[in-house]
Amino acid sequence: SQICFVPVGFAAVTTVVVSALTGHYLIMCLFQIPYAKTPDLVSVTSLCTVCVLTAIITESLVRDLAQLPGQISSHSMDKCSCFCCDNNHVHPTTKKQLPCDRK
Repeated sequence: SQICFVPVGFAAVTTVVVSALTGHYLIMCLFQIPYAKTPDLVSVTSLCTVCVLTAIITESLVRDLAQLPGQISSHSMDKCSCFCCDNNHVHPTTKKQLPCDRK
């Protein structure tokens, strides 16, 4: 069996891009700015905002991914705590016997 790691930073990048495009569209509609062949201030500002935010979030994502191999190599299942062992295999409220999470 293998573990698949999915970087959650991709969701942030997608959210920034979609939000910026939606905001740009709403501004264009709200102020009834016609689309011109030359870029206007709103278009340039939106593009710059998307680029800067995407770069910041991507840099954070790359840093997190660079740390992942070290975190995985130092992880030990034997050192992990689990609810059942922490409570001596007895549910604290119901007092019923708990099966071990590690087995």
